[in-house]
Amino acid sequence: MTDDQVIALLRKRIELAGSQKAFAVQHELSPAFINDLLQGRRDPSAAILNVLGLERIVTYRKVR
Repeated sequence: MTDDQVIALLRKRIELAGSQKAFAVQHELSPAFINDLLQGRRDPSAAILNVLGLERIVTYRKVR
C-alpha cells in the first residue's frame, strides 16, 4: 500500500465519520494533525495507522 492509498483510506473513514473534526474527536486525535496528513505536511504516524488497521513495513531489495 502506498502513502497515497493510506490517505485515500483516511479520506473514506473521514467521510464515514461526517467530518475531519468528528473523525479526530472519535479517535482522540488532533484535528490539526488530521488536516496536516491530508495536506501532505505530515507522514502517517503509528497512531493513525492503528486507527486505520494498518502497520508500517519497510522492505529493501537488491537491485542487480
